[in-house]
Amino acid sequence: SCPACNDKVSNLLSVIFFSSFVMFDGTNSPRKLISINPIVIVDNITEKICQGKLSVFFTGRSSFPTSSLDIAAAFEYFSDMNMISKILAHLAQRKVFCLATTVDSGDPQIPVGRKAIVWPDGRMEETFGSPCFDKALRDLAVKALAERESDTVEVADKVHAFFDILSPDAKLLICGAGHIAMPLARFAREVGFMVTVLDDRSDFAHPLRFPGCEVIAEDYAPALRNMPLGPSSHAVVITRGHEHDSDCLMEILPKETAYVGLIGSRRRIDFVLEELVRKGISRERCKEVFTPIGLPIGAESPEEIALSIVSELVCVRRRGPQQAQALRAAPGGVQ
Repeated sequence: SCPACNDKVSNLLSVIFFSSFVMFDGTNSPRKLISINPIVIVDNITEKICQGKLSVFFTGRSSFPTSSLDIAAAFEYFSDMNMISKILAHLAQRKVFCLATTVDSGDPQIPVGRKAIVWPDGRMEETFGSPCFDKALRDLAVKALAERESDTVEVADKVHAFFDILSPDAKLLICGAGHIAMPLARFAREVGFMVTVLDDRSDFAHPLRFPGCEVIAEDYAPALRNMPLGPSSHAVVITRGHEHDSDCLMEILPKETAYVGLIGSRRRIDFVLEELVRKGISRERCKEVFTPIGLPIGAESPEEIALSIVSELVCVRRRGPQQAQALRAAPGGVQ
């Protein structure tokens, strides 16, 4: 987020032709980096700017082999292209996964820059050729996915990997276009959500009330039945009545989502969830619904309630549902 640091990093992109791990910091002398591979040392570039530390992994670009006999270069080039194609395809399908990249290695069998894709269920695309290393990396990547935490981790002795949690743009579906929905949609857009607002009343579900959002004025059940939801989808149910809550959740809960939240009093929430169980939704799935909705900040006004909901959405997006549930354990929460 520091413009000066971004400029320094950009300037290096034209001169890096190998995979390397570089640390920028605000000290008065160059830092010794952990990498034993060819690296670029950049001294004091942030001392008078943000006084922070920034670690950057540069992936060297593989060039197309100039000789048909250069088998190693050909393998590296097409491996890079294949991995890039996979990453783009998975993102286009709105899937969440971990891209694990070795950024430092003292093991000649595990070169810097080697990549693998790890899924939340532990499946791997590409391996490193060592069953023990693959298992250690897979376990750590699954943990990082659960915590939504991108980080550099020591996977084995003298071997570090960067776990990059990749996910498509987060979507927010707001069921109910009442007085809370307006600030909620505005705040959510400002923190990067693509927002869709659904209500069966055309005077409420109107584009002028929700600029920059997709607005749908249709009955809840049929509209949701045909609406694609996925691992990056978040749904907030804030309709005007429990019967509409039930209609929405009956269509949303059978689908995979990152988050489902329901507003209302404890009595109303209990009534709706019990009705869903009677209609065939499992109790386990109902327990995953965030109720009462929002982080417990003592919110009262529509804007404050919207702020508490967006705070919870950001926590789920950045840290995962488990961390968000832990924050909700604090007493309070008036929504």
